[in-house]
Amino acid sequence: MRIIVHLFLLFILLAGTVAIAQSVKYEGFGAGTKGGTSKKVVHVTNLNSKGPGSLHEAMGSNRTIVFDVSGTISNFRWDSSEEIIVSNLTIDGSTAPAPGITIDNNNNGNALSFQKDCHDIIVKNIRVRNAGNDGLSVVGGYNMVFDHVSVSGSGDGNFDITEGAYNITVQYSIIGGGRPGWSGAMLIAYHPTRNISVHHNLFNSRANEDQVVAGSKYPGERNPLVHSVNNLETTNLMADIRNNIIWNWGNASTSPCCGFGYGTGVDYGGTANIVSNYYNTTGNQEANAVDLNHNSKNARGFVAGNVSGNKGIDPNQRNNRTAAYRAAPVVIQDACTAARKVLEGAGPRPLDPIDAALVQSVVLANCPERNEQPLAYAGEDILLNSPKGITLTGKGKDADGNITNYAWSWVSGPMAFEMRKTGTPVVHIRNLVNGTYVFRLTVTDNKGAVATDDVKLTVRFGRG
Repeated sequence: MRIIVHLFLLFILLAGTVAIAQSVKYEGFGAGTKGGTSKKVVHVTNLNSKGPGSLHEAMGSNRTIVFDVSGTISNFRWDSSEEIIVSNLTIDGSTAPAPGITIDNNNNGNALSFQKDCHDIIVKNIRVRNAGNDGLSVVGGYNMVFDHVSVSGSGDGNFDITEGAYNITVQYSIIGGGRPGWSGAMLIAYHPTRNISVHHNLFNSRANEDQVVAGSKYPGERNPLVHSVNNLETTNLMADIRNNIIWNWGNASTSPCCGFGYGTGVDYGGTANIVSNYYNTTGNQEANAVDLNHNSKNARGFVAGNVSGNKGIDPNQRNNRTAAYRAAPVVIQDACTAARKVLEGAGPRPLDPIDAALVQSVVLANCPERNEQPLAYAGEDILLNSPKGITLTGKGKDADGNITNYAWSWVSGPMAFEMRKTGTPVVHIRNLVNGTYVFRLTVTDNKGAVATDDVKLTVRFGRG
């Protein structure tokens, strides 16, 4: 029997959910990152900020760091600007027991920062909270992947990639809000920074609309902001931004800080592809979903396939290129399909309360209603010696609706036969001859989705 169907996995997004094995492959410009390729494995055995058994002590080159403990590492700071250069390193937070690993910088500079000459680094399944400056940052490093990470509450940028960094991928991650009154989600900036892939992430800077600072709601900008240097023309692609959710950007007019309120920005000679992302805000800057050249005239962006959940808004209208910049491969979906994929799988799992609130606040307005594929079952293959007729009993199943139509049909084999009641799950077939038949059951659900399954019937009359 051969079942020709598409199976969809249903994921539960609550913080208490059992951790989901995140085995998605690395894509984009950082896909060739080696990480910790040596056999050396270093175990983190406590939650101390420094000292034996700590994450700080485990940091180094040519190793994979795993966690024997779970919880929050308070007052953690690791900044390679302190003349510490590392390479060929994997930090694997997925090895920690539930609920995983959280780094809390406690307002003490950069939380986890990789500077110039750091390279071939993989960071996955780690949460970073409350950095005094940047939560995660790459300053001139190269060949890195950040997969299923989460960053929020930073004093400057939650995640900044600057100063000539290249071949970096940020995927399936959650970039939340910053410090009260400020939100710099992600900055990709300064020549010659290039080849940065940002795909399948949730940017949500203003989840808690009831929280007010100095008469203003939390701002939400830089989702991301791409800029080079004013008056510098460049042909290199700085950032390839695809299949992300940018949720609830904006900036109230009474805000004591920040800019004019935008979702994704390209400015000061920046270059970007901005493709098939989902934008939606409850603020009054919905027209600024994608903004090019707010402060300059030489930024370039290929903007296409993006969807807005705000009525009457076209997030693609500010495109100023006829073709996309050449970028490293990323398997993408349409904006709405990708958005559902992000909500189902982005961030370290299980989600902590902060990330769960960010995910649950997103409503995918202006996206078609989701419809799970039905399942068809035509039965097991059959060897028929006698008599010259048979009844086939098929089944159909639909997880989010019901089966409204059954249809049996001949696919291949002898054309000598007679079928009765082909529009029901049960079909009667008679007047068969020797040979191998294939019959197909097609089921249709109440929203028009179709599935098929084939059954092979081998007829051998008089052959024992």
